[in-house]
Amino acid sequence: MIPWLEPSTPFPPIQSALKHPNGLLAASGDLSPERLLEGYRRGIFPWFSEGDPIFWWSPDPRMILYPEELKISRSFAKTLRNRRYEVRFDSAFGEVMAGCAAPRRGESGTWITGRMLGAYGSLHRLGYAHSVETWIDGAPATPPRSPWPRWLRISSRPSSGLSTARCALGTWSRSARARFRGGGSPGSSKS
Repeated sequence: MIPWLEPSTPFPPIQSALKHPNGLLAASGDLSPERLLEGYRRGIFPWFSEGDPIFWWSPDPRMILYPEELKISRSFAKTLRNRRYEVRFDSAFGEVMAGCAAPRRGESGTWITGRMLGAYGSLHRLGYAHSVETWIDGAPATPPRSPWPRWLRISSRPSSGLSTARCALGTWSRSARARFRGGGSPGSSKS
């Protein structure tokens, strides 16, 4: 059984997360910026469906991105040199989120509910949530089907845009000395 968190209740230790389903830690009704930031600082993220309580997860293992380990292959470096990409930060945050919230082909819904859109919009306005977009000829160039997290995908236009956005984020975060924890679906082997 998992605990129900009241707004003033702190998260339990991540070591108490369930093994099945992998990483389920707690439930609550609170998606406030304070709760989200507390969760992300501890490696905990919300993931739930419309009509469910807010479930909080910390699966094991977690993927951690180390910007200093970013490697650019020769072929991708050539692609970057030969294409006219424009990388933008936060120029289309609302559109990125709306695109991510749209159901995938053949599916009826998504975990990015109206409550999640509102919560991440609040984090964006406070300067904590960001979008990294790759544009070609004035249009977003991030493909909708890729192994990268869904919240980076908004366009149906196939290209190297997703890799370009990842590369830009890695390069920027190296200079900012940032470290990122990956999300992913709690049931996935690579979360």
